[in-house]
Parts: sequence; C-alpha cells; structure tokens
Amino acid sequence: MEVFIPYKLSLILSIYLSYILIFIYTINHLSIKLNFFIMLILLLSLIIKEHIKINTKYYKFLLERYLNNYHFKKYITITNINNFYRNRKHIIKDNNKYYSEKEYFIKKEEKIRKKC
Repeated sequence: MEVFIPYKLSLILSIYLSYILIFIYTINHLSIKLNFFIMLILLLSLIIKEHIKINTKYYKFLLERYLNNYHFKKYITITNINNFYRNRKHIIKDNNKYYSEKEYFIKKEEKIRKKC
C-alpha cells in the first residue's frame, strides 16, 4: 500500500479500514453472543492501541531513515515531512532550498537543540 501513497497516510488508512471492516462485520452478525462480543472488544482494543501509536511508529520510521544509510533507485521531491515513502529516497524542498534526507534531519535537530 505504501508503494502508491506516503507511509504515514498508509498507516492511517489501514487503521480506518480496520474500523470500517469491524463495523461491517458487526452489522452482518447482529446476534451478539458472548464469544463474538469478546472478540469484538479485543479487536477494537488492538486497533485503538495502534491508532494511538501512529505518530510514534512514523517518527520511529524517520529515525530509522536518519540513522541508517538506505540506497534506493527512485527519488522523489516532497515539501512536507509527512509525505515520506518507504521505498524511495527523498529530496525535501523547504523555503526554496533543497535538502537531502540527512541534511534535513540534521537541520531539524539543530533547531530543536537551540530551543532547549
């Protein structure tokens, strides 16, 4: 899925798709029995936990990109940090300047250190 859309958006869409599928499944099985109710509660609790962790997963993904040297054949230019793809190298456009991933992350890190 993240081949066609940015990674963060794919995380969000997969969570919402899970909510929708559980809702459809619940409507189709209106006779609620105890085992179905327990399964429903467990699935919803897992999806909610994943929903809460979306930003953490995404920043972990960005940190992994920063720490490791990945080599991809495809490049893409982006203007927003939330548009990273998993399988591409990124060139970030910020204030009419272009940065590689490493340069952009270093720049952001320096801004954070200045604030502290």
